[in-house]
Amino acid sequence: MTELCDLSHEVFEIPSSSISTPERPFKLLVKNEVFTIDSEKFRKLSPIFAVMCFGRDFENGRELTREIVDEKSHDIAVFIKCLQNSGNINEANFPTILRLATKYQVKSLVEACENFILDAAELNKLRADQVLTLIIAANDHHLRRAVLEHLVLRLGKEDRLTFNRLKLSRFLPSHLYGAVIATNMNMIQAREIERMNGHVFRLERSKVASRRSMCDKCKKIIEASHCDGCRLTLYTSDGAYNAHFQNAVGATYDNAGTPSCYQSKPNLKLPGTLQLVSGQLVVKNAMNLVGSTQALLTLKKDSWLIGTVCDHGSSKNPLIPDSDCKFALCGNATTLCTALGTPGTHSLGEIEGDLGINGTIELPALSDAIMGILKGRWQATLDIQTQGTVVASIKIPSNEDYIDVQQ
Repeated sequence: MTELCDLSHEVFEIPSSSISTPERPFKLLVKNEVFTIDSEKFRKLSPIFAVMCFGRDFENGRELTREIVDEKSHDIAVFIKCLQNSGNINEANFPTILRLATKYQVKSLVEACENFILDAAELNKLRADQVLTLIIAANDHHLRRAVLEHLVLRLGKEDRLTFNRLKLSRFLPSHLYGAVIATNMNMIQAREIERMNGHVFRLERSKVASRRSMCDKCKKIIEASHCDGCRLTLYTSDGAYNAHFQNAVGATYDNAGTPSCYQSKPNLKLPGTLQLVSGQLVVKNAMNLVGSTQALLTLKKDSWLIGTVCDHGSSKNPLIPDSDCKFALCGNATTLCTALGTPGTHSLGEIEGDLGINGTIELPALSDAIMGILKGRWQATLDIQTQGTVVASIKIPSNEDYIDVQQ
């Protein structure tokens, strides 16, 4: 592939041991661009190209030109590059290349797309929505079974929350949707069995209960190993602030991303994360929270001896400084803070999909002074403040009950 002038005119050449002039130059007109190809070599790739580049239309000295009116010039440029070198296929252009290869009946390029999925694509590094795009394209263009199996296995590694966010049942045909869900269930059960560490537990709906259970083999009470994530309802202000949540539900995770539960109930770990899994975010006015926002803590322990430790970012305990009752929240533009500053009503799916923002609140490690009394049952409120004004408030849990911390 070489560029001619500055007009994005391109010459396509099949790779060979030496660079040669096209035997029969042929021009493809696509929108405002012209692509010059070697028609003799193109005709060998596809019967469609043979018809396009040869025939009675070009008798009597007519210019060797054909206009493509239903494609974008950028798509054709990428298509030609991948014809020259299939190594140019990647997860971003895969749907386009596969569509054009099928349209123009380029069997060799269709096979290259299949080999890309099977051998070259690093599927585990792709986001779930990217894998979904690949599997939709592979199914639409009838790639062979092994390719679909490869993609189904990768998508099956995601959790149910991701499936709900992606709305798989809308985008996948029933047989593929069923295959993904079945694969996911089998993988969950396999992980559960792996984590039994040789003990024999009774599986409850394909899951080991997140509590102490009787091992049927040892006849002893053994701590079960896994919880699929505990949910808690968050109280988020009644609309008095610029941003508030409606029907918000969160899940608790430790610093390694493992679901954090205690006696089948949510258990906050510090450091750790609070992942918003459902609900809506309502924002009245646009704000820039990135780099200038902090969370003011209100912490109350279910203990008459300790009681309230922090109140709206101020310490109520002589052993704990005010600095331990607040922390920076919005360090960069890829966090929930971007959504908190975007006007409108956003569902969790829109926040994570359309806005490209995750619904994760990072919970930092606290000082040794607080960590010494942290284990137990607490009520916690995060007042999100920017430039001296509280713009949102999140209470954990939603009612007057308490949540386990560091259990």
